[in-house]
Amino acid sequence: QTNNPIVAAPGASLSLYVTDIIVSNGATAGTVKFVEDTGGTHVILIDVVYIAINGGFVSHFKQPLKLTANKDLGYTSVTVTTHTIYVAGYTAA
Repeated sequence: QTNNPIVAAPGASLSLYVTDIIVSNGATAGTVKFVEDTGGTHVILIDVVYIAINGGFVSHFKQPLKLTANKDLGYTSVTVTTHTIYVAGYTAA
């Protein structure tokens, strides 16, 4: 997956606030990174995370990760298989 949207842009003057990200992986090790604005000039929010075979990644942010207003959240994954991504957070002005 390359710059694959996972949470849609919330609309004008609204920002996504990410509080948690959880990734699980299957039978092939690989990497995942998270970006903002998948359809435009993407900005890396969380750089490369290495995920082991049948492994995972969990991040709980003390301070929510604020995205630029009206930008989506996406990810790029390399070589991981059968992976799932869960994102928790909220939308606010």
